[in-house]
Amino acid sequence: MASTLMETMLRDFRVAVRQLRKNPVFTFTAIFVLALGMCASLAILAFVDAILIRPLPYQHPERLVAVYETNAMFPRSNLSYPDYLDWKERNRVFDSLEVYQASGFLLSTGAGAQAATGARVSSGFLRMLGVTPVLGRDLRPGEDLPSASHVALR
Repeated sequence: MASTLMETMLRDFRVAVRQLRKNPVFTFTAIFVLALGMCASLAILAFVDAILIRPLPYQHPERLVAVYETNAMFPRSNLSYPDYLDWKERNRVFDSLEVYQASGFLLSTGAGAQAATGARVSSGFLRMLGVTPVLGRDLRPGEDLPSASHVALR
């Protein structure tokens, strides 16, 4: 029985290969569509793994939320700094309310100015994430105020 099944499968495989050789346009199209489908499936799986399955590299990532302002023109608008200070003062819901803004910076070095990516963060931002600097110290309360001297962490 097993040998008959193998013989039938081998015969069907030979017929399929002959048919594919006779029509190279169809063969190319079929291979292209299969490859495209596999690549799309792989991309979707990688996205799902990175965003939904693999946890964020912070303590208690399930407790992190993003809060935005909403108005008629911008459903997810950035929060102004004075509004942040008001929200932080009136906060009775969250353990901590911190802000960040991704930015580009120019660093002055001995070799000249160099572009650097970074973020402006509030003083409790790293503590909220449960992250400690590898070198140096964390931001101190008040160092995020506009009147404070500039501090950089690396």
